[in-house]
This record gives sequence, structure tokens and C-alpha cells, in this order.
Amino acid sequence: MSPVKFAASINILSPVSRIVCSALVGSWVMLAHAQVIPEPPTDFVADGNRPPPEIGPKPEQSEMDADFSHDPCEIKNFLNEIKTYDLVLGSRYKDGVNVVNWPLSRLMLSLFANMYTRVITGLPVRDATGGFKCFKKEVLQAIDLGAVKSNGYAFQIEMTFKAWKKGFKIKEHSIVFTDRVKGTSKMSKKIVREAIFMVWKLRLASIFGILK
Repeated sequence: MSPVKFAASINILSPVSRIVCSALVGSWVMLAHAQVIPEPPTDFVADGNRPPPEIGPKPEQSEMDADFSHDPCEIKNFLNEIKTYDLVLGSRYKDGVNVVNWPLSRLMLSLFANMYTRVITGLPVRDATGGFKCFKKEVLQAIDLGAVKSNGYAFQIEMTFKAWKKGFKIKEHSIVFTDRVKGTSKMSKKIVREAIFMVWKLRLASIFGILK
């Protein structure tokens, strides 16, 4: 894969060495400053989806999987879209189904999870569980990150739902998601159960006016 040329400041939550991570990022993004956090808290390593300990100084804050299931070439498109919107979501399902190399069972679980989320919460997006996003800094400042308790894919739903309920403009940007070549999925029964109940918690919190 050719390097992507853009200016960026990157924080990497990784238990491996600073040298190894910096080498990986250096081969991926040109003109980028990479700050590696070699020993993040345990839940960051296990779940990979929790919000950062603090909001960075940049006006746009992005998240993505670092196993190339999310194409870094899309970042420039996200940065263009975020000029008009407050939250840009990389959507696998905006224009049909754009997923490569997933087994049918995994795809069906993802599609059902997103349909279930839309029905229960009313969240008007096709892909609420994806982890390729770009936030304006103001969105993160408006959300009480200390009150975000979900892990796994429920975290993705929670962050987007709260942004939507606070009136921020959301844009789904169609992407192609390719399953990782190396590594293992974080999907588990615990993560599925959490997401099932989290959408009801969000809906009820919104109804009773206690959503933070």
C-alpha cells in the first residue's frame, strides 16, 4: 500500500514498543507525527474502543482500526466532509453492503445489530457500530466522556447517539471495509450482550432527559 500524504498527529494505544509502532506508522502515513502510548490502561488494550483519556488539541479528532480494515486513503475525504458536518461516520452500509472477506455469520450479526439499533433508538444512520470516524472537537467536548461506560461496539453506538441527540450534524461517508489479514476479532458474547442492553439504556436516558 502506498503511503498517504497528509499532515496529522497520531496517538497510538498499543502495548508494543514505541520504536515498532513508530516504524509502522512511518510506513503508512507521510508527514505525520506519531505519539505512541506503549502501556495504555488494560481496558484500552482489551476493548480498543474506549474514548481517549483526554481530548487532543486538534480541531478534528479521528479514530480508525490500525489493521488496514479501514483504508487510510479515506482520511482525506473525512477531513473534507468534516468542514460541513460535525461527525463523519465511515459507513459500510450506506450504499448497499461494502464488506470484503467477512463470513456470512459475522455480516448478518453486524447488519442485525445496526437494524436493531435504528429501531430501538431511532438513530438515523445505517452503520452505527463502525469504528472509522471523524469528530469535530466540539462534539467530544459536549459529551461527558467520563459518563461513557460502554466498551466494544456499544461504545460506537453510544458516542454517535449522544452526538445526534445533542443536535450535531452527522454525515455517513460510504467506505469499503476489508477484514483484517492478521490479528483476531474482539467480538464476543459479552460485547453482544452489552450492545443489546445499551441501546435501551440510551433510549430511556433520552426519554427521561438524563442523557449526558
